[in-house]
Amino acid sequence: MLEALQRSSARVVGRILEPSWCWKLRRYLNIGAERQFATDMTRVNDMLYGFITRSIQDKANRGGSECRMDLISLYLEQHAVDNGKDAPFHPKKLRDFLVSFLAAGQDTTATAMSWFLVMINRYPKILENVRREIHDKLPDLASGKQKVPSLEDTHRLVYLEAAIKETLRLFPVAPISGRTAMRDVTMSNGVFLAKGTSVHMPHYMMGRMNSVWGQDAEEFKPDRWIDPVTRKILAVSVFKFSAFYGGPHACLGMKFAMSEIKITLATLLSRYNFKTSREPFDYTYRMALSLRIDGGLDVAVTSLD
Repeated sequence: MLEALQRSSARVVGRILEPSWCWKLRRYLNIGAERQFATDMTRVNDMLYGFITRSIQDKANRGGSECRMDLISLYLEQHAVDNGKDAPFHPKKLRDFLVSFLAAGQDTTATAMSWFLVMINRYPKILENVRREIHDKLPDLASGKQKVPSLEDTHRLVYLEAAIKETLRLFPVAPISGRTAMRDVTMSNGVFLAKGTSVHMPHYMMGRMNSVWGQDAEEFKPDRWIDPVTRKILAVSVFKFSAFYGGPHACLGMKFAMSEIKITLATLLSRYNFKTSREPFDYTYRMALSLRIDGGLDVAVTSLD
């Protein structure tokens, strides 16, 4: 099912990037990528509706208090709380939720950390700075006395956070997203958007715009995130650094994801070297809903001891 979901994610992006009449014609004729997309979505739907049916049956057989609390069961419990126990339930709503959950949560932190490993192989000086910060601020972690840093510990790793954010600026996990105008609106630059207009936001391009990030926008510079006076992370608008989106649709897991990445990288980089199997500047992306590395990332891992 995961392979089908990955291909489906790539096809969704393909639809965004090509004229609508083109993919709609292929869908009507049931040919090419649209035929594969239909097959993949049938497989995904069969699996998800099967999970939903079994969870509903389990809830009915065991009774609510005895049911195991998996994701589907929790959704059903909340539906009963919000709408009443006898309220009609539409499995498609839960199916849509599960598809979004799987698509958004599939290897997102792994993708971000993969690009980080590529960047420290491209720029060894950045890795030196990260390790120096770990050695200076978390000596027990660097010496091996501490196995894993606490959340409070990672707040002290300013340069590591800056390097992570710089990686996400250049390689956002979600390279593009879409919204629909809910009312007529005129943008600050005078562009008029009629109600119902689809708007696509290319986060990959937005992170590389000279007009937003300066003439060095294409350069990998973690120091751009650090206040030169206080040596703390600069506050940057979520509408400038849009890797986690902004406004009411901002990523709910932003803080959790950043903490997870910092803890994992601080632990691994304090103990191991990661050497990419290919020339680091040869890596490029494969377009899908998430910005995966084309061909994957293989590394040789060696101990620092």
